[in-house]
Amino acid sequence: MVRERNNAILEFLYSTGLRASECSSLTVSDVDLTDMMVFVRGKAKIERLIPFGRPAKRKLLAYLDTRGYVFGEPDPGDRLFVSFTGKPISKRDIDNVMREAVSRAGIRGKVTPHTLRHSFATHLLERGADLRTIQTFLGHQSLKATTIYTHMNISSLKEQYTSHDPRRKDLPGNVIGG
Repeated sequence: MVRERNNAILEFLYSTGLRASECSSLTVSDVDLTDMMVFVRGKAKIERLIPFGRPAKRKLLAYLDTRGYVFGEPDPGDRLFVSFTGKPISKRDIDNVMREAVSRAGIRGKVTPHTLRHSFATHLLERGADLRTIQTFLGHQSLKATTIYTHMNISSLKEQYTSHDPRRKDLPGNVIGG
């Protein structure tokens, strides 16, 4: 049960860009497995619907198959992610899940649940999602809060510019001089 739960938490954090506190407060009824959407109540009481993909759905289904078997409790309530005792997990529990996964993977440096949120936003941006969409998914009130994710894309933009600059004489087939 713990392995399935932890895998579902980690996949869900990355697939949705949720904050750890948002993930810990999810209920079973917040998740629509058919349409692969999750209803989230975030900071400043901002409510939003966020889609998630098949990997997250698979991990959630694997976890939900084991969720009812916590210490003989057939119904741990409506909270989605629960502990061995059937009690809702906390943000601190999610931090510990992340810390353990990072340690098992042999990753050095600081990796937190927020790192997965940052990766979610950065990967969407790198694949062409617009900032307004990312802002909505993350639950940011202002676009300015979302623009921090563009810094990762700056190096990619510079690399693209450098490798395709029409004034570079060393590129194959380039005849434009400076």
